[in-house]
Amino acid sequence: AWVDLEKWQACGDGFDLQALRSVPCWAALDLASVRDLCSFRAVWKLDDGRMVTWGRRWVPEHSVHQRTERGTVPYAG
Repeated sequence: AWVDLEKWQACGDGFDLQALRSVPCWAALDLASVRDLCSFRAVWKLDDGRMVTWGRRWVPEHSVHQRTERGTVPYAG
């Protein structure tokens, strides 16, 4: 696996997005076509050098049933 699970688990449980309002942010949006996912990701670099990231993913409504049937992810949920 390319993700070190010990480092991943050391990241913590979450953060307060409102607390980052005054911190510069970089963001990207990848729009979906007919079948792929649409993704949004934001990244903040804190004064202490840590990086915070937050994002969302969406799937086109008309492909939810098909994706759920062929995969193991419950997209309808």
